[in-house]
Amino acid sequence: MKATRLVLSAFLALGMASGAVWGAKFETNPGDPGNRVTFEISAPLETIVGTSAAVKGHFKFDPTNVKASSGGMFVVDVAKFRTGIDLRDEHLRDNFLNTKKYPNATFTLDKITKASKKSIKPGESVELDIEGTMNMHGVKHKEKATATVTYFDKEAAGGVLPGNVIVVKASFQIALADYGIKRPEMLVLKVGEVVDIDLTSRLTDAPKMASGGGGGCDGGGGGCDGGCGGGGGCGGGCGGCDGGGCGGCGGGCGGGGGCGE
Repeated sequence: MKATRLVLSAFLALGMASGAVWGAKFETNPGDPGNRVTFEISAPLETIVGTSAAVKGHFKFDPTNVKASSGGMFVVDVAKFRTGIDLRDEHLRDNFLNTKKYPNATFTLDKITKASKKSIKPGESVELDIEGTMNMHGVKHKEKATATVTYFDKEAAGGVLPGNVIVVKASFQIALADYGIKRPEMLVLKVGEVVDIDLTSRLTDAPKMASGGGGGCDGGGGGCDGGCGGGGGCGGGCGGCDGGGCGGCGGGCGGGGGCGE
């Protein structure tokens, strides 16, 4: 019995030393500009692109058994989407998406239907076919998506976020009619029927260790997509995270070498 305990203790210690997570819950870190959702609506006259960095979520990911990963959910504040034209943003919020009544869009992972690899090591990526439920504009609808998950242990993450880190990139296409979204007459020539959506999210299994947003503009650490030069914090000089990241730091962020954008 004693020998069994010793073997088990050694096994657990080895796992902790190697940084293995075995189905840990990864979560977004508040204020981290590495999280964003972009939509693109194409029409004959123009293409509208909008971005929101107001994204939060979690994913129970197991790099040793990818298809066993589950429990993913991502929420975006649709009122924070910006397209580059204030008047158009107002029309989209008030007349198109009705954000006062439906402020958030939520995608919940139902299952992974296909994985390009059974397991991945730190620094490796896996491609996934997934199925989930989108809840938007008061309507729930099943959607399919493709995703890429890249796993970094805490050493490879380099302090951008604490703990082990995964980067999730997902793409899917939705039909506006599925969610009861009708095109306002004033936008009838400018809005298509189908929307392409891209999600990029950076999640850590140690979010509570990231005091004040570790790596985000609000927290003052390495943020702005790994930029801000790693300098002394973004403060008010980085254009804000809600507007989509660095937003145009110009000559730098708090004297820290710029945002890399």
